[in-house]
Parts: sequence; structure tokens; C-alpha cells
Amino acid sequence: MPDDRDVHLTGPDAVDWLGKRGWHVRSYRGTFRLNADLIWTDTFAIGRIWHTPAEIEIIGSDTEPNVRAIVVVGVSGDHQVVNEAGTHTLRPGDHVVHGNADLFSLITHEPASRVVLATLKTRLTVQNPDLLRNGTPVSVASTIASIFISAAHASLASPMTEASAAFPAWRRGLENLLAASLDSTARDRYSFTSYAQSEEIGRAMAVIDSNATDPSFTIRHLATDLVMSKSRLHAVFDGTGTTPGQLLRRTRVNLANAHLREARPTGAELARVAKLSGFGSVRSLQRALAEQRALESGEHAAQTLRVPSPVDVAVTVDVDIDKLIDDTDGQKSGHEPQS
Repeated sequence: MPDDRDVHLTGPDAVDWLGKRGWHVRSYRGTFRLNADLIWTDTFAIGRIWHTPAEIEIIGSDTEPNVRAIVVVGVSGDHQVVNEAGTHTLRPGDHVVHGNADLFSLITHEPASRVVLATLKTRLTVQNPDLLRNGTPVSVASTIASIFISAAHASLASPMTEASAAFPAWRRGLENLLAASLDSTARDRYSFTSYAQSEEIGRAMAVIDSNATDPSFTIRHLATDLVMSKSRLHAVFDGTGTTPGQLLRRTRVNLANAHLREARPTGAELARVAKLSGFGSVRSLQRALAEQRALESGEHAAQTLRVPSPVDVAVTVDVDIDKLIDDTDGQKSGHEPQS
């Protein structure tokens, strides 16, 4: 695996380094300077790049199948994205996806940096597959985006190589974090009646992202954190096709799927995942996973997973998440319900 870390170049050397990696520098102002770290294999790459103002074109291949997704995440400064979808601004935290055979240009008018991850499209499991091909920058939940960016920075500062025993799990972890970040985009998951509604739902998603792993966190606590009543919170979601409770459950199911290591999990594995993903009991986790699989297969009745009985495994918090979501049991410590 080629290892291009701690790269600091200027002028023609910087232009040549980018050119050898498929990035053609069309123009730049003054002395072109580049700082970069990059780890890559034949099917995977993770990197961070900073450079002074320039126009850089990624030349797609017309001889290779368009099977790889290249995801660019803004870190600092604004990037102007030019592709088949038009011209758009990629701001810090925004994501944009393009294929390896697509024409794609980035223009910066100030020093700017970004994180780039490239992998096979089949390895990025996202709820909205259109995100992998529409080429339009999307805004994601800032908390999840920051987790992915932090993980990328930490990875590039580590001694990780393709020969490391941890490499497959490390690669999968970065891909899952990126998929979660793409899934957190509000504007591509719901339709809004106003910009204000999109902003309020974006705030709700950020609070849910931050608290979903806490099994005692409920919709009442969400409303309190957003300084609104429960009825106002439900009104915010009118017309989106979902409810705050469904969004909270879906977030926890996504976390559970990211933590599951086995296709046929044991009782101990389910207990571990339930604690990590905010489910108060193994039974609640089983029910949520079964409902998700039933929806994905087009069935109307929830299926029951064949796993050991929840009474045979230990879970620290044994409560029913359905009751928690509906606020019929308990209150989260430190939160006062809003009347």
C-alpha cells in the first residue's frame, strides 16, 4: 500500500504530486503550496489535503467501470464544486460524492482543506442511494460529520498499513462512519414546507445524534433540549413522512447495525449491541431490527429474530424502548419535562 503521509510541497513539485494521483491542477495564484496525507490501495483511499487557491480537475476514466465512490468532505474554507450537476459551494462539513468515471472540478479562492475517502460503491450502505450519484453537496448533522473527520485525522496520524491485522476492520469502520454521516443529511431524507422547518429538524437530528445511545433519552427530553413543547415538536415534523419517535428509533437501529459483527448474532452479541446503541433491552433491539427487515423486504408483519431468549443474557438497563419513546415510563436524570 503506497504511503504518502506528511507531504509538504510547493510549486511544480506540488502540482506534479497531485497529477500523479489523478488530480490535474489547471491554474493557481502565486506560489502553489500543498500539505497532504494519503493512504491508498487499489480499492480504497483516505486522505486529507490542504492547498493555496487553485482550480483542480479530477479527470474521470472512460475505460474503467464507474464502480467507486469518491467522497469529498469540506474541512476549512469554501470549495466551489463543478460537475455534471452544475456549480455548487462545498462548505466546511458538507459532503459531495462523485464516481471514478465522472468529471469533477474543485475551485478554491482561499487556502482550503478537505478529507477525501474513496471506496467501492457497494461498500457504502446508505438509506438514500441517490446520494452516491447525484453530485450535489449535502449538509449533514455536524456531530456525525465531526466524528468522521476526527476519525480520518486520527487514522492518518496512525501507523496503519494494509499489512496491519486491524486494516479490514479499520477500513470498514471509516466506511460505516461515512455512511452514517451521509445518512444524517436532513434535506435529502425529508421534504420541507419551509427553510425554518428544515432548520428545526436539523437541530432535532443533531440532538438525537448526540443522545441516541442513552436508553433513557425520550421525545420529552428532545423537546426540552429544543426548548419547545411536545406538541410543537410533532408539528415541526408534519408533512415529512416521519415522527420524532420514528427518527429516534431509526437512529438507534442504524447504530445497532453499525455495531453488529455477526450475521446471526448470539445473545451476548445482542446484549453488547443493545447497550451501545441506546436500546434498553435485548427484546427492544430484536423488535426494532425485525421491523426494519420486514420493511426492507416489503412485508407488513414484523418478523421475529431467532436468537436466545433475552432472559438468558444480562443487560445493564432492562427497560422497554417503546415505552420510553412514548414517555409513559420514567424521566431522564437532569431533564425536566416541558409542559
